[in-house]
Amino acid sequence: MARTISTHVDSHNITMITGWLFACLPFGELAFKLNLVSSFYAALAVTFFYFTLLEQFDRKALAWAGSILLMISHALWWHATILESYATNAFFTSMGLLFMVRLEKYGKEQDLYWLCGISGFAIFNHVSMGFLCIAALFAAIVRMVQVAHRAGAIFIRCAGSALLGLSPWLALFIRDWINFNSLSFAINHAFFGPFKGMMLAGTFDANFTDFLLIYLTNFPNLLLICIPFGFYFIFKAWGRKSASLLAILTQLSLVSVFAFTYQTWNKFSFGQPALVIFCFIGCFSLNEIFNQIESRKSKRLEAAVALALMASIFFPIYLYGKLSTWGMDRSSIWSRKYSDGHAPNAFRVNEYIGNPLKTHFTDYDTFCRLTLAQLPSGAILFDDDGRSFYQFTDYFQKQLGLRPDLNIQVMNSFAYDNIGWGQNPQSAGAILRNAYFEDRLLYTTSLSFPFSRALESMPANERFHFVKVPLDEAHWIYQLVTQKDEAQAFLTLQSDYARDYRSLKVFSEERPSPGLKRKNSKFTEKRDVAQKDWVHDFMPGNILFSGRASITTQNMHEYGSFWKNQDQLFVRGEAPGAWVESILESPATRKVSMEINFTTSYDYGRVDLYLNEQPLLRDVDLYSRDVFHKVVQVPPFEIPAGKNRLIFKINGKNQQSTGLVMGLDFIKVRAL
Repeated sequence: MARTISTHVDSHNITMITGWLFACLPFGELAFKLNLVSSFYAALAVTFFYFTLLEQFDRKALAWAGSILLMISHALWWHATILESYATNAFFTSMGLLFMVRLEKYGKEQDLYWLCGISGFAIFNHVSMGFLCIAALFAAIVRMVQVAHRAGAIFIRCAGSALLGLSPWLALFIRDWINFNSLSFAINHAFFGPFKGMMLAGTFDANFTDFLLIYLTNFPNLLLICIPFGFYFIFKAWGRKSASLLAILTQLSLVSVFAFTYQTWNKFSFGQPALVIFCFIGCFSLNEIFNQIESRKSKRLEAAVALALMASIFFPIYLYGKLSTWGMDRSSIWSRKYSDGHAPNAFRVNEYIGNPLKTHFTDYDTFCRLTLAQLPSGAILFDDDGRSFYQFTDYFQKQLGLRPDLNIQVMNSFAYDNIGWGQNPQSAGAILRNAYFEDRLLYTTSLSFPFSRALESMPANERFHFVKVPLDEAHWIYQLVTQKDEAQAFLTLQSDYARDYRSLKVFSEERPSPGLKRKNSKFTEKRDVAQKDWVHDFMPGNILFSGRASITTQNMHEYGSFWKNQDQLFVRGEAPGAWVESILESPATRKVSMEINFTTSYDYGRVDLYLNEQPLLRDVDLYSRDVFHKVVQVPPFEIPAGKNRLIFKINGKNQQSTGLVMGLDFIKVRAL
């Protein structure tokens, strides 16, 4: 747990700690226990929202109505039924609203101090809750202006409360700063990370359309109209000089701008605090409706409002169940978010995103079990984090212990070139190429983005073909046609290509270039002159010299079957500049190409490669969030005859990495 929590911009520490505690419950299966975490925080969010409305309006009926409308809103309900962390943000938002209401109602500074403390602590769960901190700051400034003679005391107490709440996050930040040995890296790691290019991006039209769709999806009921009018009524009730009003509008504005200009599919996740605030503001209109009922004493009006509230509860449930169906109509506005084009062969992604009611949604389980049951031993499977990679690896392989022989590789579905989550196009292409020549069984769940980018990155004279492998009547995956099987599969491939791959330019009906020769056997440690290939394994005995580094062998069995001999050379650098040296012997001077098989992980560094002091590679980044096998291509070079010094130097690390580790599996050299 201590290793898992951090200040990384994508870290959700409170949710993870709670998940660890819930995993210790004496009942239920692990997936159920962890889903309870989301339900737990969503329930807390609704509970605090109820007490917020009761505090503000002193009407139990209104508090119940508003809380139920929040509970069945799409974003909160969705995050309450899956293993995610954003319901925790909704909980902190509801708690913040409660103290803003109390500050406005009673004017007690203790509520302001509580607001500051909670806002600081909320960052410990997710850095986006910093917007609540800014809101608390503005409330404190207004309060200090209102009672200028006590401004100093208010400032000290607000700052102290905020620092107390922020202290867990600050402790982690200092730890990360020390590990990175760079303040600028630590700041970037905590607030931007690899997501910087996705923030405040996109066109106004696209972002505004997303906002309207999410707003409509979350409030397809009475709140749809109540929220716009609610702004008028909250201004009327609290006044323009209200510290709490300024705080609420500040958080609402900042969250909305950030969430809806953040280029990701789940903008409603990052916009969850804003959606809670929208619901709160809409309740001011509901309160006015309740006032009209009391003043007019009209039974018809009371019945109409009751009917409207009932419809407001049941219609969203109906709507969410229909979104995936309506989204399949390409002319529908719903197709923008709820189409079925992402993974039609695996699971109904539109149903997964559109419908929070997942009682009968078993698509992930069905697809994963079908795939694991039919994949042959030792196969490679490519998936991406937008489909079912984590279900395969974290649940079925690690938790249930099923099919540990499979080597499942991740292709990240957004910005995966830079984000450190799995294979980039070049390394994935190298794995494809190896599987093709070595007749290895390689499968992928999809041929579309992001896997298509790996195919498109291949040289023009290399074309790889895939055939569809049915799992049952509704599910299938794709298998790489290796060189050995290509002649037999080619006639079938042509018809499959015309039907399934017509939109992918990378595929061709041409046979692969005849200049690409097929290997006849698996790699051995001895050079095969006829094949013109040889493999150099890395073992402690093969390392002649090292500097500022400790060396050992690490068993890699638990991470998949892609490592040769199921182990690697594990090098832990003591400081930047750590190095290891091996000997690479060549029978003659010749031009060669080289593939280096590295390992990547959360504490791995950046590496340079030299041959006899001549640089071959610079700044190879071995950082990733999890443990993966990474193949790196070395540009063709001339290797002298005889013994050559092969030097790997750890020159530093990625700003997100926590160490200076290097993992070496083997290198493959091919004479050109």
